[in-house]
Amino acid sequence: MISGFNGPFDINLWTPTAGTGMTINKSSTQIQFAGTTAASNRASYMQILIPDDYIITFDWTFTPDGQRLSDPFGYYTGTTLVYLTNKADSSTVTPSSGSVSLYLTKNTLFQYFKWTSNATNSTATITNFKYQQVGTLLFTNGFTGSFDQSNWFINNTNAGTSISINSTTITMNANAAGTISDGTISITSSIDRIITFDWTYSGDGGSTFDWFALYLETNSIWLASRTSTSTNPPGSPLSGSVGIYIPANTKLEFLKHGDALVASQCTVTNFKFASLSSPTIPCFALSNIIKYQLPSDASIIYKNQRNSHWININDLYLTKDHVVKVNDKLLIAENASSNVVNEEDDVVDIKTSDGRFIIVNNVEVATSK
Repeated sequence: MISGFNGPFDINLWTPTAGTGMTINKSSTQIQFAGTTAASNRASYMQILIPDDYIITFDWTFTPDGQRLSDPFGYYTGTTLVYLTNKADSSTVTPSSGSVSLYLTKNTLFQYFKWTSNATNSTATITNFKYQQVGTLLFTNGFTGSFDQSNWFINNTNAGTSISINSTTITMNANAAGTISDGTISITSSIDRIITFDWTYSGDGGSTFDWFALYLETNSIWLASRTSTSTNPPGSPLSGSVGIYIPANTKLEFLKHGDALVASQCTVTNFKFASLSSPTIPCFALSNIIKYQLPSDASIIYKNQRNSHWININDLYLTKDHVVKVNDKLLIAENASSNVVNEEDDVVDIKTSDGRFIIVNNVEVATSK
């Protein structure tokens, strides 16, 4: 990743909008929102239009901690507001600092957001900003493969929370059980991943808002954390879409918090995940592929390299990033089969006249043009 506010994220390409009582200090290494008590109920922004598909990461700090309710800090992706500071004090909340890793698509309006009240001065600072352009990604849909529903760990701390997962949806309920409750569902990926998902919230929208958050290790992103009807500062949305970059061996966790009196529910749907590196040209093991009858317009192209790690699908040997169709869904081979063969062999490609999917040994596989 490239460090600093430079290149396509040069600090001079960002547009500052400072509300009354706010000073925005900017440099090639940090952005700082310094709020005073000069005026109340004012929003300030630092924004940029994302020039292509990018991963961005950054660290943030907020001070003083006691002002997180009145002077919150977060960011917008498009029109969706995400808070980094939570309004309530809780042992499960780390609201004064953290790290964020986002996947942002081309032409998304990204804005850092800071609110100012007239109670106490407060400051939010963004440092260690990094970015990396992302090429074409092959996404796998649903809770399958590495993110199969059986691989998630559910932790309900008490009877006030219930969590379930199937192939398409995570459902997190906070019941009116007469007690405060927290429940989580988590998973750890062994390789760098990008995930996207949609979420919805329904239920308690009052002063004791039932929180819904996403954690990467101990770093929190509060998707629903503030009263939705609030205008000073703006309330959390009741639905949204999220794109996150997850470094290898990082725990991804959803948290549902419920109060004692009112029921609420959060769902995670349209879940997709992709490897950070773009898939290479689909490749086959030479000694394996020559055993099968190919279409008349298909020819084998040597790749001039060897490989020792193959995914075996119905006795067809593919590289792990090869694209296959399973029940009309596009999957990469490592998510379609866990049968690995370690044999040294030449890597070859199949070329057809139109680059279509073809069937080899009852496996529908992609070809290159």
